[in-house]
Amino acid sequence: MANLVSRPGAMLVTGLVTAAIVVVAVILLVQDAGNAPIQVLPPDPQSATAGPATSNLPEDSEVRVYVSGAVRDPGVYTMVSGDRLADAVDAAGGAVDGAQLESVNLALRVVDQGHYHVPSLGETPLPQMNTLTSAEGAETGQADPSGLVSPVQDSPSGWPDRS
Repeated sequence: MANLVSRPGAMLVTGLVTAAIVVVAVILLVQDAGNAPIQVLPPDPQSATAGPATSNLPEDSEVRVYVSGAVRDPGVYTMVSGDRLADAVDAAGGAVDGAQLESVNLALRVVDQGHYHVPSLGETPLPQMNTLTSAEGAETGQADPSGLVSPVQDSPSGWPDRS
């Protein structure tokens, strides 16, 4: 090894080979090779779906719902598809004092022709009102058109019975 380094011709050859390797490596790294740059496109809102079963209504379509019970102005209200039950209660003037809001799922998305009842304190909640009952509603986050729900019932243990 000492003999190669001591000879001037060998050092020149070693230097040229090293320089050639570096030049080839730089050319390969810098060269574009004709590849197009990767382009990330945002999702198209028209083709995106929320899940396996989604509403066929356009996002801004109107729905009519009936809000009854312990609200200031019960009646039929025009809402926007995707609004929540809390929005429908607000449209009906809000809940009155003594409304039993804990038995109503205010996060429920309202659907066209839905009937949503806000019970008063002491009133036995109507069976199957204001929560989801259909499998489709569970997948889409929407109630079935009847607006029927299973209210929270107190069990003998004092804890809510959610069955």
